[in-house]
Amino acid sequence: MKISKLPRIVLRALGYDIVKYDYRMYPVARQMMLMEKYGINKVLDVGANAGQYGKKIRRYNSDYNIVSFEPLSSAYSKLCGTIARDDAWTAVNYALGESECSAEINIAGNSQSSSLLEMNQLHKEVAPDSGYIGAETVNVKTLDNVFSKFVSDADRVYLKIDAQGYERNILDGAEESLKRITGIQVESPLVELYAGEMLLSDMVDYLSQRGFTLCSIEPGFGDPRTGRMLQADCIYFRI
Repeated sequence: MKISKLPRIVLRALGYDIVKYDYRMYPVARQMMLMEKYGINKVLDVGANAGQYGKKIRRYNSDYNIVSFEPLSSAYSKLCGTIARDDAWTAVNYALGESECSAEINIAGNSQSSSLLEMNQLHKEVAPDSGYIGAETVNVKTLDNVFSKFVSDADRVYLKIDAQGYERNILDGAEESLKRITGIQVESPLVELYAGEMLLSDMVDYLSQRGFTLCSIEPGFGDPRTGRMLQADCIYFRI
């Protein structure tokens, strides 16, 4: 069915568009297809914030067992409210990293950009509401030390990491766990947004050396001033 130009012009002026819908190519649907193909039944949601990612997964599949890790107390409180009626979803109130310690996490104005790393100026310019407004001391554990607490031998594990630049640190603390993980979704920058974070090209090499193949790249954070993509969600599987 043809859609006249006028409604589309009006919608675009409001920030919307009408495009042909292909379920298989919709980012979340494509991710679900990959997870189904590789038999995933357990999702480790690292950097859960208030549970936005888990809620998205639940809209497509109610069977996955989800474990969400969120160190920030305010976000963790909201996360607990999100999962209150979901018996297959567990919330954990600590960060993951390369070693066991306590650390100071920087609290962002928008909460989701909170990080254990310093935020670079470009990030602040692109997202002014992401600037740090405070800090909180949190516990940090390694995935290797807690993996067996949440994962059984029968589980096929999908590890999602959205840790605002701390992804490499988390993976460094998961060397043994990675051997038992089937798929990984990791937020990767094309340009450094947090001090010292690993860029996308280096992350591809890092995970390739550990047996993972890049299967999908989904658009993420971008610069609305220039159209430049700054960050993407990359999905890897052992294939």
